[in-house]
Amino acid sequence: MGPQHELIPLAERGRWADALSEVPHGHAHTWDLCRAIQLTSGLPTYLYRYERGTARVVCPIAERDFDGAIDVTTPYGFGGFAMSGDCERFPEDWMDFARSRGWVCGYIALNPLFCDGHGFASDEVHVHNRLYVMDLGGSDRELHERLSRNRRRQLRNWSAVAAGLEHDRERLTDHLLGTYEDFFARKGAGSATDFTAETMAAIASLDDVFLVGAGEGGQVESVAVFAYTPYSGDALFSVSAPGGERHAAHLVWAAVQRLRAEGVERLNLGGGVREGDDVAEFKRRFGASELPLVSLRQVYQPSVYEQLCRQAAVTSDRAGWFPPYRAAGSSARRER
Repeated sequence: MGPQHELIPLAERGRWADALSEVPHGHAHTWDLCRAIQLTSGLPTYLYRYERGTARVVCPIAERDFDGAIDVTTPYGFGGFAMSGDCERFPEDWMDFARSRGWVCGYIALNPLFCDGHGFASDEVHVHNRLYVMDLGGSDRELHERLSRNRRRQLRNWSAVAAGLEHDRERLTDHLLGTYEDFFARKGAGSATDFTAETMAAIASLDDVFLVGAGEGGQVESVAVFAYTPYSGDALFSVSAPGGERHAAHLVWAAVQRLRAEGVERLNLGGGVREGDDVAEFKRRFGASELPLVSLRQVYQPSVYEQLCRQAAVTSDRAGWFPPYRAAGSSARRER
């Protein structure tokens, strides 16, 4: 039997969940998160599902119009292709499907826990940062020993700190909604986090999302948001008032305890703003493994792609903004 492809829309929540049940996946693959992101993007959003023999692949995608030409991207988060079984023929089958849809090109951000880009053409695979993933398995002692010396020192008074952390979802959500726009603007987070309050509230309300906060004098100074599936956890956001960043290590450690209690054995802390920066070093000190952050930058209709790039007076190179014709006239906006 040949390959079977389908696009499951957000309107079919049950079928979306059924498809995910076949493949280990991250939180960015879930209907709940994709719907929350779509409340901001407004884009037609689907779960792509593939089957051939033992192979199973799922991937959330969103279609975007550009002067009548359609390209595709993965919604916010660490999604991309999640695979199981013998997927040797998948890259070729996927390209055939993408062409049949008439898409011009695609930006597929991959979660390295579920797909590493193996089998795709080398000019399509781009490594542009590093992710830091904690192994949450083993005993408490083994987990503690994986921490850096500096991190162990920060956490030596953990019991006292833990007692003062804030877990009330309503209070933390109110703080998040009241501060996230100013925080993201202050940190130069860019358009990727230009979420409406409706999106942020939807994310904060999910059963597989939890919030933890810290502060002094009865005030919340920092809130961190984490999400999980049975296969992995993700650090979604961390929002702090000036100076509130000092709570960051304790908020991550609180999430580690919660995820271990849920039986989740990996926590993706994300990467730095730039590879090897202070944010990356903060995450590395939790004993996290460093994994490549890969994106697939694929062209399905070369003649149309080249024409759009010429019309936008940009190079068709895939190393920078992708697709480059969407970045024309903006030096501040990046598709990913």
